[in-house]
Order: sequence, then C-alpha cells, then structure tokens
Amino acid sequence: MLQPSPARDSGRRPSRGFSLIELVLVIAIVAVIAAMAAPRYTDALARYRIDSTSRRIADDFALAQSRARSTSSSRTIIFNATSSSYQLIGERDLNVSGNTYSVNLAADPYYASVNKLNFGLNGGPSVNTMTITFNGYGVPNTAGTVQIKCGAYTRKIMIDGDTGAPIVK
Repeated sequence: MLQPSPARDSGRRPSRGFSLIELVLVIAIVAVIAAMAAPRYTDALARYRIDSTSRRIADDFALAQSRARSTSSSRTIIFNATSSSYQLIGERDLNVSGNTYSVNLAADPYYASVNKLNFGLNGGPSVNTMTITFNGYGVPNTAGTVQIKCGAYTRKIMIDGDTGAPIVK
C-alpha cells in the first residue's frame, strides 16, 4: 500500500521561491551597504586618479630629460593650464605617429585639472601656459612646479633646477 506524501497530508505545497518580504529585506540590506560603500569608492577613485596623473607627468619630465641627453638636443614641454594639457615637442604621439606627443589630463583616464603652473628661478608668478626646456645635457632651463587637482586631492610635481629630477609631493 502506498503511503501519502507529507505535502499531500498537510494540504500545503512545498515552497518554491522567496516571499515578497524576504525579497524586500534583501534589497534594503544591499541598498544600505551600497550607500555606505559609494563615498569610499569615489574617494579611492579620486586618489587613484591623482596618483596616476602625477606619476604620468613626472615620467614625462623624465622622458624629456632622457631624450635630451640621448640625442644631445633640447626637448621642450609646454603646459597649458586652461586646457589641462601638455605637449612634448620633438616627440611623436603614442597613438598617431605623425602628431606631437600630447597628454590631455582632463580626459579619460585622469579627469584631473592643472591648478597652477609656477616656473621660474625665483618662483615667478602662476601663469596659464608654461614652457620648460631640457638642454642636450638634460639640464632644465628653469625650476618649477605643476600643481594638479582631482576631486578633493592636489599634488605638486616639482622640477629641480639643477638636476632636472621630478619630485612628486
């Protein structure tokens, strides 16, 4: 003789999903966790962007200095604070070989801006366009500072007037 199953005896069907209350609770918990994580993510992203931007600028200063030494000819970097960009004159663009090497700091992936340009042996005034030239020995014609901003963070990239070494602070 066949035994009736427990589901048939109780008159209930076995549960096949979640109740609406369970679903709403899970969504509420996920929303609270996301609300707590979003500011931290935004802050971490701004910190990452300012670090990568400052490293890029310092590396490009080092590149210009190195190319000046290796070719025994001068290399010039022109910064434009208005457009938050700079060019390495005499270098080819990494994407289009016929163009001059240019970096737009306001675009992806940096989304940063050039706050201040201060170049000159005596600290000179902050200007919108700045030029620094490394001679054939890799010595810059001036010392100076580029200050960049991304979100709440700022960094200074300084060029030593004697050695041409970039220093990030």
